[in-house]
Amino acid sequence: MKTRMMLAVGLSAALFAVGCEDKKDAPKAAASTVDKMKDSASKGVEAAKDAGAKSVDAAKEAASKSVDAAKDTAAKGVEAAKDAGAKGIDAAKEAAAKATETAKAEVTKWVSDTVEKQWPEAKKTLADLGTKAAGIKDAGIKAKIEESLKSLTGQSTDIEALVTKLKGASGADIPTLLASAKEKFSSFMKKLDEVKGMMPK
Repeated sequence: MKTRMMLAVGLSAALFAVGCEDKKDAPKAAASTVDKMKDSASKGVEAAKDAGAKSVDAAKEAASKSVDAAKDTAAKGVEAAKDAGAKGIDAAKEAAAKATETAKAEVTKWVSDTVEKQWPEAKKTLADLGTKAAGIKDAGIKAKIEESLKSLTGQSTDIEALVTKLKGASGADIPTLLASAKEKFSSFMKKLDEVKGMMPK
């Protein structure tokens, strides 16, 4: 009986001692928990800063790449525009050169087929009419014919100067000069025929 009682007392004393030890260690455990929480919070802040820095770097890199891509696109656009402009200029020059060649060929043909074949005979006719006009008895007819012949002589000089200019013309001047030369030549030949018809039989 005494033995059982002693065991019970000893067990109670042991449990009391353990309880006291746990109460003594409680502040240490709490401090340790706080330190762990601080460490965890600090690591969280560092992780957040690191993530933020990486995010900023990524944004900067993306912005830089975007700017570079925009510059590259703009540069390519400028080069394409320059290339298109150069090709347009070359095409215009080529078209102008072909038009000039065509106009020159037309001038050569007109001078050969019309001026060179008809002009010598036309000038001879003009000179003959002048000789014949001097012998006309009717003063009124004579004066009218001589006035027409004088006008034709002036026109012949203008036509010869225009044809000479036409042969040496280039570019956009050729069509204008050719049209003028054709008109003056046709008018001269028509007037010459009219004077021939005015001559007394």
